Amino acid sequence: NPQQRQQLYGNKVVDDLAELATEEPLENDGVRNLEDFDLTLFERSRPRVSVPRGLVPSLSTDSFPPLEVLSFVAGQGLIAKAHNQEGILLIGETLEGWELITVQHSYAEFQKNGNKRIVTLHNGNR
Repeated sequence: NPQQRQQLYGNKVVDDLAELATEEPLENDGVRNLEDFDLTLFERSRPRVSVPRGLVPSLSTDSFPPLEVLSFVAGQGLIAKAHNQEGILLIGETLEGWELITVQHSYAEFQKNGNKRIVTLHNGNR
């Protein structure tokens, strides 16, 4: 009996599958469509600027001098190129007012007027 099967299963029971193909879809069939979503959530609110690959942002307000680090000697100093000249800068020495205060294996730290600047092999102020 189709009525008993419908009560048992909770859904309309069909004997002929052709009935399903010709039925109009229900108004609220539980399937969500693209129109059901607010797509404005995923739109960019403003255009973005792409930073070129390999460009490292730098703050120029601290007036750190151009410096290309060639090597670090932890606890001692560094070997670098500044103003087209290679040289050695030891801890405690200064470069244009910036004192070299710390040198580790992968970075060096400078200080001037309370401002600090960390320099690595990759972000030297070139």
